[in-house]
Amino acid sequence: MEKTNKNNVKSVNVEYAEITGTQLSLLSTTKSTGWAIGVLLSGLVISIFGVNSLIFFLLITTLISLIFALPVQDVNNREMVIIEKGSEVFTGKQDPIHESEKKNNDNSRKRPKIKFILFISVFFRQFGLIAFLQVLSIILIEAGVSVELAGIVIAINPIFQVVAMVINGRLIDKPKISERMMLVVGFGLSSLTLLFYAGGASTGNIILFILGQICLGLAWGCIYTGALKYIVNRAPMDRAYYMGIWMGNLQVAKILSYQVFAFLWIFYLPVFVLPFAALFPLLGLILIFWL
Repeated sequence: MEKTNKNNVKSVNVEYAEITGTQLSLLSTTKSTGWAIGVLLSGLVISIFGVNSLIFFLLITTLISLIFALPVQDVNNREMVIIEKGSEVFTGKQDPIHESEKKNNDNSRKRPKIKFILFISVFFRQFGLIAFLQVLSIILIEAGVSVELAGIVIAINPIFQVVAMVINGRLIDKPKISERMMLVVGFGLSSLTLLFYAGGASTGNIILFILGQICLGLAWGCIYTGALKYIVNRAPMDRAYYMGIWMGNLQVAKILSYQVFAFLWIFYLPVFVLPFAALFPLLGLILIFWL
């Protein structure tokens, strides 16, 4: 291999830039904001035009999303390398820059990156919680809360997710705030959410439901920010693979949660099932200490 202009060669250091918590929180905040606005607008559309009009509302919003998604371009996986422009010309079959990058990528894939205890702990959290979120409106109405107020209470969750995403995105970049600490707080708040639901279901006190929704929004903000940063910065080359496992894990937990708690609800009132469900996020909290 031949090379010219040796004196101008700069050292090549191929690295993957760490993604900050603030960057991660932007997408999560946008998602939660859309959820909050969507819940409120859907309730308004139903109250004015009827439930059938919701189909057209969802169709319009989906088309708008598609229009904005079409210009998005794929990201090139090759990272930028630092070399002085025009400093060196290589001739031969192999470019040392690409060889250095390839060696770095191969070494990155060989290193252990993500502990699957993360997915197991999040599975228990979702399993204990997700089934009740789908029937929360029923629980609220059975507790004596009006339909209008029930819609407002449900919207509190995504609103506080927005707050949590913005705050946690900045906090998690601080040296004293680790991903594990963020996850522990999220799991603890998740169990507290179910206990507030149980109190609201037994007393009919809407304040307890509101407190539960606040805890729920803050909990998911902590869990999602902590877990996402853990994945993308420890597995820069395989982040798509692990995020696929993350999403699949959530869906499996959702399916099993529906089946188990629907069966329990046949024999027991929510006031008895909810405290039992609160044990599962606590189990995830314990497991996270091995992360």
